[in-house]
Amino acid sequence: MNLPVILDVGIGLIIIYISAALIVSGVQEAIAALFQWRSQHLKESILQIMLGQDVSAEEFTNAEKMRDSIYENPLIQSMNHTSVSWGTKGWNLGNSFINDLPSNLKALPSKLKSLFSKIKDWVMRKSAPSNENEAKSSKELNKPSKEWKKYQKLYLKSLPSYIDKEDFATALIYQLVNENSNSEKLMNNSEKLMNINTHQDIIKLLDNDKIPKSLRDSLIALADRAQNKVKDGEKVILSFQKEIENWFDCSMARASGIYKRNTQLVCLVLAFLIVIFFNLDSVNIAQKLFNDSTLRSLLVDGASNLVVSYKTDPNDPNSQLDTKELEKSINQIFGNSLPIVPIYENAANFINCPDKNNCPLPGAKIFFSYLSYQKFVLAFIGWMVTTLAVYMGAPFWFQLLIKLVNIRSTGSRPKSEQ
Repeated sequence: MNLPVILDVGIGLIIIYISAALIVSGVQEAIAALFQWRSQHLKESILQIMLGQDVSAEEFTNAEKMRDSIYENPLIQSMNHTSVSWGTKGWNLGNSFINDLPSNLKALPSKLKSLFSKIKDWVMRKSAPSNENEAKSSKELNKPSKEWKKYQKLYLKSLPSYIDKEDFATALIYQLVNENSNSEKLMNNSEKLMNINTHQDIIKLLDNDKIPKSLRDSLIALADRAQNKVKDGEKVILSFQKEIENWFDCSMARASGIYKRNTQLVCLVLAFLIVIFFNLDSVNIAQKLFNDSTLRSLLVDGASNLVVSYKTDPNDPNSQLDTKELEKSINQIFGNSLPIVPIYENAANFINCPDKNNCPLPGAKIFFSYLSYQKFVLAFIGWMVTTLAVYMGAPFWFQLLIKLVNIRSTGSRPKSEQ
């Protein structure tokens, strides 16, 4: 068994895994930015903390109104610096690594734009009258439908992806004051909030049917806790605000965990689709690397240069992987020709080709006639191995790459002279 060759094959596979992981990460970030997943998840999480179990329709509506009012607060509006418009770079992949991928992946933004244009046309057609004679005027036909307005509100309106706990607590207290019918004297002057001096004042502030019951119960509990923690000379409202901040911080920490799990699931699905699209069969790739010394040397030399030139110290627990720099280095390894091609150009690992050097796929009928089920099962196993490897992420494989390259560069120790 040639251990150096096996080590080189492992290094080559890791380079492929890192490349695929960066592709998955870039696509996932582009989709997340396009659909504002973080912003939408944050907005729904804020609504969730205002609602309990078995809420009525009225309570749900009141919670939505309160959340939307909080979002309209200038403190929250000032945190919105993102923009998801078709002509900007905010949602584009925008890095050299993605731009150097095959044309199918580079065309992703334009395809997404075309897709949503078709969705808009479809929604407009569905909302338009079936008979043009029934239309009152041509203006009504050109009016955006309710479905399109809802879609535009959800996905095309820019929302903050992060809200500071201090700003949320302040905005919530302001909204509680404005919702309270007995606090009109406080509505036009924020400084008069300091007139809330006692625990009883806060309870009166929360005595409002417009506040969802679950939220009111939570805030009353926070007010009780604030009363117990208030220091001498400290305003109760300030202690109450701190309790809201801590409550919001803990709730968002849990919401962040849910978002991370959902994102990991999306990454797993994307990894599987990209692995299938580029036919990243680990078994087949390993065989090619084992038999092709030129390709193996190319990847190993590139990996060695990558490890030497990379600035991050792997022994430093506080150091983080700079994926942009890593993408540039990966581009230099592969050059202009990435040795990963779409499956319709590279399917020899699971079909019986008449000519091993030239294995075209002229059509689905001929493809299935040449399909080898035994090879397909083996290829599927290779795809699943690659999917799980890519799912582990580029940072994990890069750290392992550093260790393998260091082992390879160490070599065998010279024998000491007697």
